[in-house]
Amino acid sequence: MTRRRFSREFKLEAVELVQNQSIPVSQAARDLNLQENILRNWVRPYRVDPFKVFPDAGQQESEHTEIAALNREMKKLNDQQCRKFLSSSNPW
Repeated sequence: MTRRRFSREFKLEAVELVQNQSIPVSQAARDLNLQENILRNWVRPYRVDPFKVFPDAGQQESEHTEIAALNREMKKLNDQQCRKFLSSSNPW
């Protein structure tokens, strides 16, 4: 069985059924052929911040790029600290 993928638009429409039209999660999940826990997992973060929920591929890619850059910078600083420590004339 393959894992189903849902677009950001589908998720938003599903959540808005529950939020804006006051349809119970159980009913909306049945209507959309979803498991209740999946829909509940979409509703929860939407309630916290509806503008940042379900990032599309572009947002995720920029976050991954930023994380990779920060990791490179951290490694560079760590290497510099190690070299500085090892080259110090003051042994333990």
